[in-house]
Amino acid sequence: MFSFVHRGKSFPYSVVQPGAKKCIVQVDEVCYSTSVGQHVFIICGLLFRTAHPGNGTLNQLEEKDMAYRRYNDENRLITDRDQLQLTNGTEVVIYREDAFHEDIVVDLEGQADRFEELKALIVFVAAKLCEMDCVVQEYDGDEQFAEHYEAAYVSLDASDRIRITYFGVCENTEFDVVFQRVNNDLVLKSFGMAKDIAPDWYIKGAGNQ
Repeated sequence: MFSFVHRGKSFPYSVVQPGAKKCIVQVDEVCYSTSVGQHVFIICGLLFRTAHPGNGTLNQLEEKDMAYRRYNDENRLITDRDQLQLTNGTEVVIYREDAFHEDIVVDLEGQADRFEELKALIVFVAAKLCEMDCVVQEYDGDEQFAEHYEAAYVSLDASDRIRITYFGVCENTEFDVVFQRVNNDLVLKSFGMAKDIAPDWYIKGAGNQ
């Protein structure tokens, strides 16, 4: 039995990649896969990713700053299309407020008449909300991002364009983050003033690092 050692603590390996012939590492959760095949894992509460696309051997895992996983409470996420409701004329709640966060809504301004048609996309957004927020935190590179900013609402710019508007928690500021949907994957396209983000930004280094 091999083991993975991190900060003096030893953890057992187990297979996590489909079809893997050798043991890799025990993970708490597979967080997401990037568009070029990099895998991101949560291991013992820490965020890791494979250093090279398509290769998950242990010596090619590199530790990343832990993204604070929020907006993932299944009791507050609304991912059942039959539970979606249009309120205030244009808003659809996808995450009910908790002790730390306000409601998060999809704003259908100018598209409210397509509510039924857009339900499948809204459910997709709700299911991917935590994942997108983790990507945003990793791109920003600030370990305290989650303390300073929170997702306020989501806009559907197109069938394949999802825009999340973030508000400042301690200061009056806001900015948009745009993702492109490619099948069931999401690609970060813009972050605030940064446009046309390269697909391999996570290999070269996050935006503010």
